[in-house]
Amino acid sequence: MSDTRYYDEVTQLIGFNPDTDYGLFDPMPDENSVKIKKPLLETNDKGDLVFNIMDIHGNIITMDVSQARSKQKLKPIQLIRHADPGDGPKYLPAQKGQGVYPWISREIVEAFKEKRKVRRLILTEGYKKAFVACKEGILTIGLPGITVWKDKNSKEIFRDVRLFVEQCQVEDLLWLTDADTMTVRWEPSKDLWKRPNSFFTSVNMYKYLCRDWNVNQYYGYIHEDSRDKGLDDILLNNPNHIDAIKSDLMNSSGEPTWIRRINVSTMPYNKIQELFGIHHGVQEFYDRYAEFIGTEEFIYKNGVYQFDIEETQVKYLKTGESAQYIRVMKNYYMKAAMPTVEGGEKNTLLATDPGSIRERFKTKDKKEVSRIIYDIPFYDGFYNEPEHINYRSEIMHTNEDGFISKWYNKYSKLSHRVPSIDVDLYMIPLTHKFMMHIFGCDDIEYKGRLIKSYEVGYDYVQLLYLHPKQPLPILALVSRENETGKSKFQDWLGAIFQANARKISPEMLTGSFTEYFMSSLLIMIEEALFNRRETMERIKAMTTSLEGVSNGKFDKEAEVQTYIKFLLSSNNVDDFALISEKDKRFWVREIPVIKKEDYVIDFFPKLCDEIPLFLAYLRQRTMATDKDNDRLYFDMAVRHTTALERVIDGSMPSNEKLIISTLKDYFVLHRQLQVKLGLTDIRDLVGERNLELKTIRWVIESRMNKQCIPYVRAYKFFIHRQSDIDAEATTTEFTWRKTKYYTFNVTDYYRPHEVAEIYSLNELVDAEITNALPVEWKQGITPEVFYAAQYTTGNRTPPARMDEFIRIYNESESLEILAKNLNDLFGSNEVSSSNDDLPF
Repeated sequence: MSDTRYYDEVTQLIGFNPDTDYGLFDPMPDENSVKIKKPLLETNDKGDLVFNIMDIHGNIITMDVSQARSKQKLKPIQLIRHADPGDGPKYLPAQKGQGVYPWISREIVEAFKEKRKVRRLILTEGYKKAFVACKEGILTIGLPGITVWKDKNSKEIFRDVRLFVEQCQVEDLLWLTDADTMTVRWEPSKDLWKRPNSFFTSVNMYKYLCRDWNVNQYYGYIHEDSRDKGLDDILLNNPNHIDAIKSDLMNSSGEPTWIRRINVSTMPYNKIQELFGIHHGVQEFYDRYAEFIGTEEFIYKNGVYQFDIEETQVKYLKTGESAQYIRVMKNYYMKAAMPTVEGGEKNTLLATDPGSIRERFKTKDKKEVSRIIYDIPFYDGFYNEPEHINYRSEIMHTNEDGFISKWYNKYSKLSHRVPSIDVDLYMIPLTHKFMMHIFGCDDIEYKGRLIKSYEVGYDYVQLLYLHPKQPLPILALVSRENETGKSKFQDWLGAIFQANARKISPEMLTGSFTEYFMSSLLIMIEEALFNRRETMERIKAMTTSLEGVSNGKFDKEAEVQTYIKFLLSSNNVDDFALISEKDKRFWVREIPVIKKEDYVIDFFPKLCDEIPLFLAYLRQRTMATDKDNDRLYFDMAVRHTTALERVIDGSMPSNEKLIISTLKDYFVLHRQLQVKLGLTDIRDLVGERNLELKTIRWVIESRMNKQCIPYVRAYKFFIHRQSDIDAEATTTEFTWRKTKYYTFNVTDYYRPHEVAEIYSLNELVDAEITNALPVEWKQGITPEVFYAAQYTTGNRTPPARMDEFIRIYNESESLEILAKNLNDLFGSNEVSSSNDDLPF
């Protein structure tokens, strides 16, 4: 049940009545349905205030959702006023792409229906203000913003405003803004000219869009000395002065008390600029807003100025245009916002030179252009520091001799405007659907609990966004088919991380020029086939390296900090890369084909529209996994997949596969967890007399990273024999052999749950006692997995119920102690051990 306190407080304050303040709504048109009365104000499950927007005819405005998975064909157009917006916006549209509309109250609808003649119509910014004014008998239409007078696809004012003015024969219009209209708020990097210019723009639009109507046009704002900001505030907070306020709003003569009022019907462009102090230049601007600026440096139309107390005038400090450029030693760059294919923008640096800068400002005076170039900030070099929350564009460093150097951050700042609101997954449905498609919905056992595989995917993107310096595994998306979303996932991460995500070819990794991608957070390689060992080794090295060399075509080599992550995609499912069993850097996921019923029209742009909310979600989300490794995030148990196994298997030479298969059979056949074998032993077991010993040595030493002992020593060689009496009976025997042998452990070739399935607890305890199985092995397998492998896949009888077993397992430091505890509590669970002495 939602918290309605905010809704109750506001509706009671403004006199809202759901029985009279309503619009007509039909969610299922063309199905003989009846329109229902829908209150203009409602609340949602978060306790926010929801405005249902109505048109001039009294109908709730709707948008078509017939393609969504819902029986409802139409949804109301709504504006949400957050009960607790925090640092984020107070108002947000309920649906992406729903458009903008004016606020029409019930009183406006009734006057329109009656064709009542209206002498003056008030236009103000804000829905609540218009509602309160109409309740006091002041016919007012609320605009969505001070410069939002029309739909973005229209050249005319909102249709409902025009219809009302025409039908009700309105004589006067009054465009009314708040009491803080003639103020600015100083901030060090804020262009103070923009605020008064936006009010000037609003008045200019108001005059232009209403130019053909035979009406008197007035502009006004709540008196600057008022303690109340908006129209609703002065009406609600001054009930004893309602008549005086109405008089000020409705009259055209006399000096009003509650508002400032100007007839702008014939006021020229320059006079309106003078009204806001932005016509004659910076001195006029400062004189108008001096009380808000004081003696601080301030920005006006990109220029930096400061009031000189001694000379009592504003002094120019430096050009604003120069702030768009940087100079790094002898090279010049322009900071630009480049449009993207998703309809957004990304910050980037464009190489330039003084000649190009002069050409760009050729309409300016030559001395002014020279000053722009002179004022361009100088840096001693680039550095690379990825950060998305507390981004720094530059860093100052003082050496031991006291000399200061200044470095410019090559990492680009993201341009997304992330709202400071709580975001649930239902607010980003396409994002969640896409993440489940790419990372799956499988259950993963993690530290005694189950997590979904897509949660690990969320962790991956969350680490990229919130902890970009954290090394991550190489993520590879593979599929035999097309139309799986692999490329779109790369494009989507590219849209999120913008200029910090680069698509390159495998050849570029080993090429001469690396400047293009060395400062990137994410390198993406599509349709990759890494059949060159040099390329794969380069990728693996860059995954964990903290420094690299950036080499540009026209620049000298320079060291740069690197925090590169790799995202690969390929249709070569089995062998897109050479990966060994020991390689812990890869995370391979096989992506299924997108089902026809899951297709969404214009999916990618809609997905990109959710990026700001998705990033807000990541900021508040709790990670599903912890850092379990000193270098890379994500333990292998979390990201191990059959797709990775297939690639490892496909990377093996045929001789290696043969040897591994032979070793695995040898372990199981003779019930051993650790064996010692020489080169000749392995050739005999393989049964291939043509297999050369040097090939076996290469596989064992180069591929398996094993070394033989440096001297000849005795060891057991196991033999499987059939009984002379019973042909079906077999026995394991051993003979003593002497050579320089290699030691092989079953844990090198079988995963923990496979070892637990193959060997009984007694056999595992024997191996632990003789050090054939390290004590730490138990820590790598959860009690649930151990129990399932031991007692649900074979003929072994469980010694206890699963819950009892888990408790005892967690209390036991080793398998030997586990077996003893089980025996003490539940009966015989004999532990046998063997420690045959060597014969010499």
